[in-house]
Amino acid sequence: MGFKTLTFYTFSNYLNIFLSLVQGFFLLKILSVEEMGSFSQFKIILNYLMLFNLGTLNSFMILIPSSSDQQKNVYKNKVFTVNFFIYLIVSLSILSFFFYKKDQMILFLSPAIFFYAIKDFPSYFLKSDGRFKKYSLNLLFSQTIFLFLIIILSLRLKLVGVYLSVIIFSLVSLFFGIFLIGGIKFDFPLPVETIFFIKKGFNIYFVGFLNQIFANFERLFLSFILIKERFAVYATSVFFLSFIQMFPSSIVQYFLPDFVRNAKKYNQIRISLIFSSISVLTFFFIIFSFLFLKIITAIYFKNYVDSVKIFGILSTTVFFDIFFYLLYNKLLSIEKLKIYIFIQIVGSIMLVVGIIFYSILVVNIDLVKFSYFFVMLKGLHFVFVLFFLNFFFRKIKVDTVLTSIVSILFFLVMKIEMFTNRIILSAFIVISLLFLINFKKILLWMKKNLN
Repeated sequence: MGFKTLTFYTFSNYLNIFLSLVQGFFLLKILSVEEMGSFSQFKIILNYLMLFNLGTLNSFMILIPSSSDQQKNVYKNKVFTVNFFIYLIVSLSILSFFFYKKDQMILFLSPAIFFYAIKDFPSYFLKSDGRFKKYSLNLLFSQTIFLFLIIILSLRLKLVGVYLSVIIFSLVSLFFGIFLIGGIKFDFPLPVETIFFIKKGFNIYFVGFLNQIFANFERLFLSFILIKERFAVYATSVFFLSFIQMFPSSIVQYFLPDFVRNAKKYNQIRISLIFSSISVLTFFFIIFSFLFLKIITAIYFKNYVDSVKIFGILSTTVFFDIFFYLLYNKLLSIEKLKIYIFIQIVGSIMLVVGIIFYSILVVNIDLVKFSYFFVMLKGLHFVFVLFFLNFFFRKIKVDTVLTSIVSILFFLVMKIEMFTNRIILSAFIVISLLFLINFKKILLWMKKNLN
């Protein structure tokens, strides 16, 4: 993996963020607040239904990096066949549920989950094989098609047009992805082979399953207890936040195949430098995004002004995410993923119990106060992880001080709302100067070590 590949991969993710942002702002303008709430619920349910792959796609991360070309083709065809029929069953099951409950969303959810889940198959394969240029090309092409479909169909058909856009975009993305990986064919695996794929990828899958709960449970919960208009405001703040999360996530994903292949070279110093660089860049991104969103919502999207306030509060959790992204890579590379699973199980239980307990105590949920409570739950989990790793697994070192300082500083910045603009600008100037001083050193180090 070279520095140029990382640059192209990162640039393509920026472009993908821009396309998604345009798409999101367009939907905020076209759809009513209630329709936006319905579409947000549609997306969160889609994400949960994608968990039915049972780890077969995740097996690529273990099998593909160290396989021959012939083995890769065998794995590719067999795993595709398994996933095709898994999601066909899921899709038909949802369709049968539509006849019991005549709901428009359920009707569109049936074909959407089939194509939306299957389209990720080429992406998993390309990432696991380290072919990030093709992965990025697939991402950009798909998002561009999705944007055009959203613009054309939602103008004519409103929410129905958005549902149709998801289905058509998924279908196009699937066929383009299959072209990039060199074709596909049905190859029915033996039961033993299917179990083999599930076992190989189950630990990674289970981590993803727990991450889904840990990252999205509050949205799923709120989507069923709030009226659609209020849920749309919260979901929009998470939508804004997803663009921030995409940046550090994409960089850490880039390093994953190399983590697996060359675990020893990722020592504490190297990981700390990666963490520091990503955190500083993410801090810039958040500050810029917060100011931009504050201006743009005040002028064009007045129904979503509170979303920016919630975005500012939830942004703190991104620094926790960076820590967990790198911890996951490290533990996967040294085959200690069970530690990460235990950590996420504890986090998921804390989050689910905490949110349910909050909803019982608070009758009328204030979204801003709920956001602070949600950040507090994430913070408590983070403190637990630091304690757990430092006292029980001393060999797994963590950059405790830097992570804590960055997270607490940013949380305080967003807490003091009256002086937010002044503090943000001051912090932006200070952090910018610090980054510029060290930028040359970081750049030289990356060129030296990533080639």
